[in-house]
Amino acid sequence: MTATAQPLPAAVRALLDPTLHGCDPASVALRETHASWVVLAGERAYKVKKPIRFAFLDQSTLARRRAACEAELALNRALAPDVYLGVCSLAPTGDGERLGLGPAAQPAAVEYAIEMRRFDESATLAGLIDGGRLEEHHVRAVAERLAAFHRAAPVAADLPATPADAAVAALRLLDGNAEELIEALGDERSGVRGRGMVVAQWRCASAWASAHAATLAARAVDGHVRELHGDLRAEHVLPGPPVRIVDRLEFNRDWRQIDVADELAFLAMDLTALGRPDAARALLDAYRGAGGDLGAPGLVAFHAIHKAHVRAKVALLRAAQSRPPEAVAARALAEALLAVAERFAWRLRLPQVLVVCGPSASGKSCLASELARRSGRPVLSADVVRKQLAGIPATSRADDAAYTPEMNRRTHRALARAATAASEGAIVDATFRNRVDRAAFAEALGGDTGTVVHIELTAPAAVVRERAQRRLADPGRISDATPARALSQLAEFEPLAEVTPERHHLLRSDRPPAQIADALAAALDGAAT
Repeated sequence: MTATAQPLPAAVRALLDPTLHGCDPASVALRETHASWVVLAGERAYKVKKPIRFAFLDQSTLARRRAACEAELALNRALAPDVYLGVCSLAPTGDGERLGLGPAAQPAAVEYAIEMRRFDESATLAGLIDGGRLEEHHVRAVAERLAAFHRAAPVAADLPATPADAAVAALRLLDGNAEELIEALGDERSGVRGRGMVVAQWRCASAWASAHAATLAARAVDGHVRELHGDLRAEHVLPGPPVRIVDRLEFNRDWRQIDVADELAFLAMDLTALGRPDAARALLDAYRGAGGDLGAPGLVAFHAIHKAHVRAKVALLRAAQSRPPEAVAARALAEALLAVAERFAWRLRLPQVLVVCGPSASGKSCLASELARRSGRPVLSADVVRKQLAGIPATSRADDAAYTPEMNRRTHRALARAATAASEGAIVDATFRNRVDRAAFAEALGGDTGTVVHIELTAPAAVVRERAQRRLADPGRISDATPARALSQLAEFEPLAEVTPERHHLLRSDRPPAQIADALAAALDGAAT
């Protein structure tokens, strides 16, 4: 059913009354999610389940809500035993005019709540980020606690029998959520742009899952799919000491039975969404250092796309339940999460080294910049490296002495070394017009060209001439390529015959960089299948 903003029920209003708790009225506050209300009062917090029913969650009856409270209590004592205290009821008092707190077994109960010890929200990972106080030791402590929790967690039951079954199971979850998200985005009331973006991200993740079915199956067989937390967000993690993690997902066991890489991907995605991709990298590194196995490259990014989509869908559901300004904030969160999913989709698409090549003025630097914006990867520019090697300031134009055959080879070897050193991969911006320079690059990579994809840009001579002329006239841009040099490179460009077809994509560049990037995404996603 569709959720809409409605007045608070009597049970929540009763909990918001400070006289019920004997506490300072200033200490009473309300937090709301798509599925619950949480009333903070003094040193306690009371979580009340909303009477909602979605395809993935049914809390529509009092009995279901009580069962949900009891399940959440039992599950969360593993990671936060001092936070979860019990399940209580709200029932009419003796005069029948007010609701009071009592034991869960009270026959006259009209609602149930989880009683919790209140914690300092500013001490969660999200709160620390908001206050500019998150440090590496916080992330390391969380990673080590998660690694220990995962080692002790029971291995999931009902594992896929074959690699094909594993791919089908992964795709079923991905597809179901993406369809619901696209439906929510299609609702004019959502006010969130990004339907086409979600379709492309969905295509990317689906292609990866299909191509890596054996990997997904092996993870299950090897014991990496376990019954875990299932909702590992930064706002749920208190790094302590001791580390405590709250709000373990209780309503769907299948959603807790996930790959440990899936669990870490959720928190890494959330940290990235909160503006700390460096903390996300530190988390993954520390988890590996504590003995955790996150699998092959791409696995975390695949799961992060799905998790970002899940959270974006939940944000839209929350927006549908709320009035401004909460609804506006929820829609903004959905848009931010789709942007994070886009970054992880590009990480999934891109090889370790993406070479953007073509003659000068073919649009290489503009496309490289667009891909860097989308993926978060660094750009290694041949122009910058060449000037560093020649001792020329970056703001000066290089003369012909910086373009000798020997300097060309030195530049390409230096580019290869820098690309190899980039832990999360790199985008190389260079013409790559000569086979001998490409050979120097490949040799400096140690001959491992299987990690490289070449994107060759081509444009009509008139477009190349006009772009080169415009760049020379632009005082804000320093370009060594005159129109004559750019046209010469276009005419003399040596074909990339040594590059295998699956690692070479030829794209027209007489269009905006965003359109070229979209075309590249489709090409790379197709190559992944």
